[in-house]
Amino acid sequence: MDTNRINTTHVSQGINLTAYLLMITKRYFAHYKGLPSACWQRIGLEFVNDMAGGVCFFLSLYFVDVLHINIAVAGLIISSYGLGTAIGGITGGKLSDKISPSVVSIISLFIKAIVFLALIQLNTVPFLIMAEFLLGMTTYTFIVSNRVWVLNSCKNHEPIKLKTISMLYAASNLGAGISAIMVSILSNFGFHTIFFLSSLFLLIAAIILCVQEKKKVIMRDGYKRTSLDIVHPKEEYTRQKNNKKSIWLVLACLFSIGLIVAQLGTTYSIYITATYPKLGVNAVSILFALNTFFIVFFQVPIINHFSKYNKINMVGVGAFLTGCGMFILSYAFIFPLAILSVLIYTIGEMIFFTMAQLVIYQQSGGKKKGQSLGLFQTTYALSVIVGPTLGGYVYYHTGGYVLWHLSGLIGLSCLILCCAAKKYNISA
Repeated sequence: MDTNRINTTHVSQGINLTAYLLMITKRYFAHYKGLPSACWQRIGLEFVNDMAGGVCFFLSLYFVDVLHINIAVAGLIISSYGLGTAIGGITGGKLSDKISPSVVSIISLFIKAIVFLALIQLNTVPFLIMAEFLLGMTTYTFIVSNRVWVLNSCKNHEPIKLKTISMLYAASNLGAGISAIMVSILSNFGFHTIFFLSSLFLLIAAIILCVQEKKKVIMRDGYKRTSLDIVHPKEEYTRQKNNKKSIWLVLACLFSIGLIVAQLGTTYSIYITATYPKLGVNAVSILFALNTFFIVFFQVPIINHFSKYNKINMVGVGAFLTGCGMFILSYAFIFPLAILSVLIYTIGEMIFFTMAQLVIYQQSGGKKKGQSLGLFQTTYALSVIVGPTLGGYVYYHTGGYVLWHLSGLIGLSCLILCCAAKKYNISA
């Protein structure tokens, strides 16, 4: 009798656990519902763009190991990519305002595909600099135009916009992660094979987008004013003035946080390998993998949770968590603390970039939304260009302890500025 009761209890517990897991699974996937099918298509294009474009992060190896270009010249070639992203952001935004964002996306994908094919034959420095510049420029013109189209398609539905931006970031990170795996697997076949496959993926994406545009499957682009947008001229002037304040506030925070994010490609790896010598490069790989995994699987649920709060305040919170994650590194004497650091940093990164991009889009004028998103991408690109040099200088002269404290201070300053925004009638 006792045995039967025990078995019944075990079965009951198993059923309850299964039901609980099913409930959690349903709640998780519910976060991804509600997006128009056209938005999912554009999210897929973002994934393809970053999967193919992720090869750019390995081009330094190609220049040095295959083309036998010295490291100094290779660095010069790589820097042209950053210059291209800075120009591509604002160019893509302005073109998206003047012509269809879809057309800008198609042209960007085609040019990027052609450049990858050209890399198979190019071996002289001037042409490689030009190729890197075009890769950077087309990458950002596509990102801006694609996101302008998607956000325009969401109309006035703010929750859908937040969800879409979150999905775009998740797709971008997933694409970059798969790109790294692809390069690792195909490296034995040579970089020329990788360039060819990247070009092929981009060409297919561009052709699919062309077909969709031709058949008018995709919703028409453009921003339409509604009755909610029609206000008294004096109120309109006040609103535009406050909108400009909020845009400049977010851009200032973006540049500051970009300086922190830029450390991931330079001082961060050096500091981690020096702090955990037994793990070495594996420590960096584990932390980067955690960052990517967390963004891909938890970006949308986390943003949905925080979507009800004031967006300017959430920009500050995201900035603070990003800086706080780096600040913890100063005291990460054991590896679990480094894992905690990357988790806090990643949550901050997800909140900050999603909320910041939504604020920039929402607060910009109806005919300047592309330009504003382009300015967003260009500001970030500039911070990523300046960040490694500035961070390297601080790290070399003072060490990681001071650098991570400065990162925490930057995050705290952004939080204070965003929380004080209400005093100046800045809100979103």
